[in-house]
Amino acid sequence: QTVERSAILRDLEIRDVRDRTRKVAPLVPADDAYVIDSSDKTAAQVAVDVRELCRATGLA
Repeated sequence: QTVERSAILRDLEIRDVRDRTRKVAPLVPADDAYVIDSSDKTAAQVAVDVRELCRATGLA
């Protein structure tokens, strides 16, 4: 079975909107969440960022 890329992207967007807007446990970051963009980082770089964040916020 062949599925077009556009159909997959559409389905993902529909799912994401549904998940973000549901009343119970919406899939959104908490108001006080820290967000680390790991898009262009290795796991080791993300770990360093997490350690630095913990130290900076007094969690370590």
